[in-house]
Amino acid sequence: MSEGDQDKGIFIGQIAGKLEGLTSEIAGLKIAVSGFKDDLKELPCIETSGKINTLKGVLDGHILLAQHEEEVQDKEDNKIHKKRMLRINILLVFVAILALSNVAEKLLKWIK
Repeated sequence: MSEGDQDKGIFIGQIAGKLEGLTSEIAGLKIAVSGFKDDLKELPCIETSGKINTLKGVLDGHILLAQHEEEVQDKEDNKIHKKRMLRINILLVFVAILALSNVAEKLLKWIK
């Protein structure tokens, strides 16, 4: 074997060794990443995030309930307002009738 062939063999061996090392590192990274994912599931920040989302959901529910109650209250207030306006209109009609009867009475007196 010539010296050039030995150099080529050494070079190819170095490349193969580096590739094998790189493959091992990649496999190690995959294991580390999967372990990290498992660790993430157990971290309290994830649990806290879930609790925050749950709390946000509860608050959103309370807000929707409050909006619904406000709409119901507005409808009831509207009904009460309509009843008051009806009563006022009835009173105005009676006042108008009394005024007309008073005017009619005075008119009859004036005609006689």
